[in-house]
Amino acid sequence: PKRFPDLRSDHKKALLEGIVCDELPDEPLVVSFAFNAELFAASHILRSRGVSGVAVWGSMPGGKEARAAKVQSFQKGEVRVILKQAKIHFGMDLARADTMIRYSLPRPYLDISQDRDRIVNPARKEGIALRYIDLVTKDTIDCDIIEASSDKRLTARIFAENVAARFEIRRESKL
Repeated sequence: PKRFPDLRSDHKKALLEGIVCDELPDEPLVVSFAFNAELFAASHILRSRGVSGVAVWGSMPGGKEARAAKVQSFQKGEVRVILKQAKIHFGMDLARADTMIRYSLPRPYLDISQDRDRIVNPARKEGIALRYIDLVTKDTIDCDIIEASSDKRLTARIFAENVAARFEIRRESKL
């Protein structure tokens, strides 16, 4: 949070580095972020490890054309990893990857549901399983969001209510 600049943790960055570099070193991957600061930090770490990748976010220099060029380089196999802001989703085909790592989940349900569809390709052959890896910090709103988002019957309103209710229950149990 901006009001707590000293409240930082490198646990998710280390976990992401381990998954991308050690556990899935040859697999094309999509990594999604709710916040640009996380995206930039992860991009720096992966680049320092020699991971070929590109990053795309809403207000990036060059706008829509620059994003499209980076997506195309990922789809062509010129880079292995694409790091993306979760809010950027409509029309973005990242189905070269079977795995999406969600570093953090955005708060709006539409951004969550649309983001996970980026690796879905309706023309894909049967039998290929998609994998979603969520990096979740224990006892944080991450838990509330991931639990609420797993309900397939959700609407955006119900999702927001579920997150708030789960957060309140967790908060009261800590008092």
